[in-house]
Amino acid sequence: MPKKDQDKRTVQRIELPETSVQYKLSGNKLNSFKNYSESHKLNNISKSGVSFDLIENVSYGDPIELKIVFPDGNKVQLRGKIRWSKIGDGYAVKTVGVLFNAFGNQKKYNPIQALEYLRTLKDNASEMKSTPDQKDQLN
Repeated sequence: MPKKDQDKRTVQRIELPETSVQYKLSGNKLNSFKNYSESHKLNNISKSGVSFDLIENVSYGDPIELKIVFPDGNKVQLRGKIRWSKIGDGYAVKTVGVLFNAFGNQKKYNPIQALEYLRTLKDNASEMKSTPDQKDQLN
């Protein structure tokens, strides 16, 4: 029998220092249609989802839009849903997990090109070098 806190993920998460994410909550929340947030440090990422810290209140299933900037200069824009959240290390900070929406060629899907890039992260993670511009985005 699995332990309660056991990680059930089937896709490996990758930590990429100096990768940043901006988010925009969508749906019928008070802050819908606002601009993207300031840049936040990414905790980890995979081809199926991402984890990062935020201050806003979110709930399981909330739709979210993400702009992710990688140390090599690549950028992806993805949509997903909040899958979990827990209290983080700072005042009112939450760590969230986002499951990306499906990838495909129709407008309602995340772009296939983004999935192809995410698939390369595992192999290229150690080669990614940050640029001075990337460091500035995180501060």
